Amino acid sequence: MPPTGSSNKLKLFVSCRNLTSEGTVKVICTWNGRESPTNTAETEKIKSNNDPEFTTPIEIEHFFEVKQTLNFKLIDDALGPDDYVGQCSITLGELLIGGQKTQLELKSSSGLNPGQLVIKPVKVEAPKIDMIDFWIKAEFQEGQVTLSKSGLTFKVFTIKKGKPHTELYTSETATGTKSIHWNPIQTSIEKLCGKDEDHPFRIEFYDEENRSEYVAYVDVMISQLKADSKADSKDKSGNLLGIVEAKYELLDKSQNPVGVVTLKNRIHTTYDFLDYLRGGLQLDFYLALDFTSSNGIPTSETSLHRISEDGADNDYQKALKQIGEIIHSYSISKRIFSMGYGAFLDGLARKPGFRQPHCFPLEEEKFSVNGVNNLLKSYKNFVMDPKVKFWGPTIFSEVFKMVQYMVTLTPKANMYSLFFILTDGDVRDIDEVKLLLHHISTLPISVVVIGIGEDDFENLMEFDAKRKELKLVNGEVIKRDIFRFFKFDENKIAEVFKGIPSQVEEYCNTLKIEPGKFIQVPQIEWHKDKFNVF
Repeated sequence: MPPTGSSNKLKLFVSCRNLTSEGTVKVICTWNGRESPTNTAETEKIKSNNDPEFTTPIEIEHFFEVKQTLNFKLIDDALGPDDYVGQCSITLGELLIGGQKTQLELKSSSGLNPGQLVIKPVKVEAPKIDMIDFWIKAEFQEGQVTLSKSGLTFKVFTIKKGKPHTELYTSETATGTKSIHWNPIQTSIEKLCGKDEDHPFRIEFYDEENRSEYVAYVDVMISQLKADSKADSKDKSGNLLGIVEAKYELLDKSQNPVGVVTLKNRIHTTYDFLDYLRGGLQLDFYLALDFTSSNGIPTSETSLHRISEDGADNDYQKALKQIGEIIHSYSISKRIFSMGYGAFLDGLARKPGFRQPHCFPLEEEKFSVNGVNNLLKSYKNFVMDPKVKFWGPTIFSEVFKMVQYMVTLTPKANMYSLFFILTDGDVRDIDEVKLLLHHISTLPISVVVIGIGEDDFENLMEFDAKRKELKLVNGEVIKRDIFRFFKFDENKIAEVFKGIPSQVEEYCNTLKIEPGKFIQVPQIEWHKDKFNVF
């Protein structure tokens, strides 16, 4: 299901241009959903005037984890029940990133061009969520409040008349003598005051040595906060732009003033995955494949990389096809950045200074290919190349560094990257992978590792299970949850994609990136000499 405040529903408005048919026509659309294999909807019938505009939209739900192909047929009443004027197809992903309108050429059953079909996707809007970020500072008047050295916390409550207050948030403990600062918090305005911005919410301050009673409080209204804060400009909704601040008296239980609280705040709107796709966001596709010896040599019957003479796909090929088909719908360039790890070319090892490479292109000096078919061709050619020797061990860090480098080559783009790693076993350099995840978690990227074969993938599964609390050796928490692990199942490939839209939303909303705006990619230091590429 889409996250609260987001929508995956669309209305497709269709029209035709330069029709050769002048009869009474309608458009029928069929498509696949997440659970139902075939859905059908149609427009109203109208008398064609060569450029008919249909007013009844095709209503459809978007599911990122499914390749949804839309098949359109233009029907003329004068023709038989199985005949059509023309037809065309497009994936929903291609339609969403194709701009405000997409024009497709109609093809008749005889191969002629009877005109064009124009499709305009319009999102069915869900109510937007207005979020507020707070930075709170409390300053107490000397002699008015006695504070212990243990520090202060604050709690945020909604106020309900005649009912106990509802606690929304408890801060960390902060210390200080007169001026005390806390880490910023984020919540929705609706949680604070419902639909009424004149309804107050409360902030209470507690001494750590006596948590049963607050030492000071302040009641604040969002409308009051907006009016009291100063800003140079406002957005179209009247929200203040940038971080602004307002100051209020702190009161004790007897309503006596005991200090001042400064509320720095920033109000902003959240957007969902469809908003960003409609704003032109595209997905870049990075792929790393495991060619370690544990896969088995390709000529072996039991090899995970076996290329069958009867055309049956191995699990690597099945995964490449299924992943590529979905991702490709969201890329205009159709490029795929592909690389391997764990193998070397025979003869290279005898060269002076040779180091086992753990990152290499599938085609010589070429890390990108166009289209899934070319990717599969490159994979097959590499596996069948007699100079390629599967080796080991399973090392992820160098492909991580390469992807990190490639993503930062374009510092300003409307692009989000998806990095898929296919592997047959557990990873040797898991601690270094943690550090690299920490570094690239500031980038617009998600990482998905897919296990191929019958290994139990113990350390990867444990890594995935604990991803929300992953810490480095120094105790620092990884900045953003961008990692997922799945054991390959060709019947459950949709599970791989379900979490990606929320990761895109989290990244863009946290950085206050509006749909249609460029994503500024942080520049991370990269040292080519730290890993070996052949």
